[in-house]
Amino acid sequence: GVPGVSPVTESATTLGVRSWIPPPFAVQPGSVALLDTGLGDVISATWRDNSLWIAGGEACIPPGDGTTRSCLRVIEIRTDSSSVRQDTTFGAAGNYYSFPAVSPDGAGNAFVVFTASSASEFAGVRVTGRAAGDPLNTLQASTLLRAGGGAETSFRMGDYSGVALDPADASKVWVTAEYIRSTSPSDDWGTWIGQLTVPPPPPNVSLFLTLNTHTVKAGDLVQVNVAASNPGGAAVLDLYFVIVVPAEGAASLGCASGLALAFFDSGFSPFLTCSSAPPQTFPPLIQNVTIPGGLVLALPPSPFFSFVWPAAAPPGTYSFALFATPPGAFGDGSINQGDVMAVGLDSLTF
Repeated sequence: GVPGVSPVTESATTLGVRSWIPPPFAVQPGSVALLDTGLGDVISATWRDNSLWIAGGEACIPPGDGTTRSCLRVIEIRTDSSSVRQDTTFGAAGNYYSFPAVSPDGAGNAFVVFTASSASEFAGVRVTGRAAGDPLNTLQASTLLRAGGGAETSFRMGDYSGVALDPADASKVWVTAEYIRSTSPSDDWGTWIGQLTVPPPPPNVSLFLTLNTHTVKAGDLVQVNVAASNPGGAAVLDLYFVIVVPAEGAASLGCASGLALAFFDSGFSPFLTCSSAPPQTFPPLIQNVTIPGGLVLALPPSPFFSFVWPAAAPPGTYSFALFATPPGAFGDGSINQGDVMAVGLDSLTF
C-alpha cells in the first residue's frame, strides 16, 4: 500500500548473516586519545531497484594483519527474493575504518564513504565501492578523498557519513563525511563533500574483415565484409583500409624497396605509397567514427566494399587490412607502435 493513500501491510522474514562484532576504538598520530568508531550497528541503509544496502562498523582482522581493527560491514539484501546477495567485511592492514555510508548509483555501482585513521594517518575521508559487474562480496581498494590535518584531542568522533544519488544524473552520487582539520583543544573537525562517478570502462574494440574468396583471377568480383565489436566503453576512432601488394610486385608499382601499400580514402579511391618512402599523409577511410560501448557484434547489411579484380595487378598474395587508430594518430606521417588499436585481416592470391 501507499502510506496515507491505501492500507499498508508488512511481513517479516528472518535472514541469516555472519556474526557482527562491535569494533575497537581507532588510533591516530599526534595524540594518545583513541577515536570512537561506533557501536557495531547498522548506521546506513539505502533501498533501490529491489536491493537494500546496509552498512556499519565491526571488528575484523584485515588480510595481512595480526591485530583486530575497526572495519566496515556492507550487506546487500534482495527484497524481491528475500535473500542476502552479498555480505562483505572490508578492512586494511594497520588501518581503522568507521562510520560507513553506502548507496548505489542508477546502474547498480555501489559507493561506500567512511572515516579512516591509522598510527600514521590522521582521521580523514576515504571511499571504496564496487562496479555492478564486479565479483560478489568484493569491494575495490579504497581511495583517499580528504586527508586529515591533525589529531582529535577527545574520544568523540563521527557519527555519520552520507551517500545520495544525484537527482539530475543517476550516474553520479554525492558523498559527505567527517575529517579532522587540525589539532585543536576545541575539536577542529570539518565536513568533506564530493561528487563521484564510476568512469566508463576503456574501449575494447575488435575489427573483423573477411573476403568472399581467397583465390581470384582477372575480372572476378571481390567483396570485402567487415564487422566490429566493443564490449568496453565507447571509442572515437579513425578507420583505415589498406591492401598490401605482394613484395615481388612492389617494384613494378614504383617501390624500389619495401612494400607497396594501397590506402583507400572516404570515396574508396586508392592512394598508393611505399613503406620505405619518407613520412607522408595516409588517407583515412573514415575519420572520428564512434564505436559505441557494449557493442556485441555489428555487421553491415551488405558488403563493405566490392570491386572487380584488375588484370594488370602483379601476381601473388595480397593482404587486406581494416584498422583503427586514435583520431589523428597518423598525422605525423608514420605508423608507430601504439597507433593501431584494432585490426581486421584477410588475404587472397591472384
